[in-house]
Amino acid sequence: MNDKLDAFRAKLNGHLAAASERLDEVKTDIEAAADATGDKLEEKGEQLKARFDADKAKIAEARENAEAWLDSKKQDSEDAIAQWKHDREVEKLEKRAEKAEDNAAASIVIAVAAIDEAQLAVLEAIGARLLAEDAKQA
Repeated sequence: MNDKLDAFRAKLNGHLAAASERLDEVKTDIEAAADATGDKLEEKGEQLKARFDADKAKIAEARENAEAWLDSKKQDSEDAIAQWKHDREVEKLEKRAEKAEDNAAASIVIAVAAIDEAQLAVLEAIGARLLAEDAKQA
């Protein structure tokens, strides 16, 4: 493999590891629901909101990269790409590959952000259920 592909694979593996960790957190939150208290849920929610705030710039950049890829795909027809390959226009093909790699990484970053949003929704649902159960017992 070449160095650029190896670097790309390493970058993706890092993003996928983060996604896996976030999914594991959601599973843990669901499992801990029986022992959850309003204070614990609120604390975890605050941690997630802080993570959202810290990741805002990264998520915005990822969305911009995804939009740029879509724009690029609209402009670069299959015929044009085939012509670049035929004419050995390596710079154009390299630029297209870099945009595709940026899009792939951006898609994973966006997916991780969606996992965080889902985790917050799970916490809110657990909190709502706890409130309803407390009201029944009161």
